[in-house]
Amino acid sequence: MKSSLSDYLQRYGKLLGQAASRSTRPLHTPGVDELIRPALMREPYPAQAHLVTAGIKTLRRQRALQVSASCGSGKTIMAQGICQGHSEGGYRAIVLSPPHLTAKWAREITETVKNAHVHHIDSFK
Repeated sequence: MKSSLSDYLQRYGKLLGQAASRSTRPLHTPGVDELIRPALMREPYPAQAHLVTAGIKTLRRQRALQVSASCGSGKTIMAQGICQGHSEGGYRAIVLSPPHLTAKWAREITETVKNAHVHHIDSFK
């Protein structure tokens, strides 16, 4: 008798889920873990603040992370918060963005990060 993936998951899915839960532990759990609040001149929304905290904790553990979210979700302020909180100030960052967003990034950086200096580079040449 040939079994399918559905049959396998029906039979062992609960056990697989329990094993996955035991072997993985989140770095940050909203509502349980305290927020890390980097020095920003604008306050992120609560969901953004939790992502900032998770991002800072991630960079304490590894060298890089990627934030991917929908348009309008606040990736700009979240990225600024992660950089600011991870470095505790005094850092350099490079933002690669489409040309139509460079002015927005520059404006939001100066509105969010105290003493920030923004330099626009038109080309890598």
